[in-house]
Amino acid sequence: MAIRNAIKANVTMAPTAMRSLILLGTRKLNNSQKGVDVAYIDVAQPFQAKILADNADVYLVKGGHVMLVIKAMSIDVTKEPSETFKREIDTLKERGFDIVNMVHLEPYDVAHALVIGRKQ
Repeated sequence: MAIRNAIKANVTMAPTAMRSLILLGTRKLNNSQKGVDVAYIDVAQPFQAKILADNADVYLVKGGHVMLVIKAMSIDVTKEPSETFKREIDTLKERGFDIVNMVHLEPYDVAHALVIGRKQ
């Protein structure tokens, strides 16, 4: 499947990945400062739903979707994964996202989930 006229935006904190991204971006001509339809985060940081929502407030178009990978044990080993999942999902809801779907990624990744949300 080919995607045409796609706009992509990228944010990364890893120096090596960022260097590769910048080099790739200089060869691509369709990078833009326009809004995006989908925002994806997979960072294993406390309050990553807030990080995603903050970026979505700036870049995501109304009705756009977010994809949040929650690695519960990487975020907080002292809590049950279900507590971490709930906290991150509640943050998205509080920030104006409807939760479209949540999929637990077991048996491939223990205590991991993928959450799909839609900006109201």
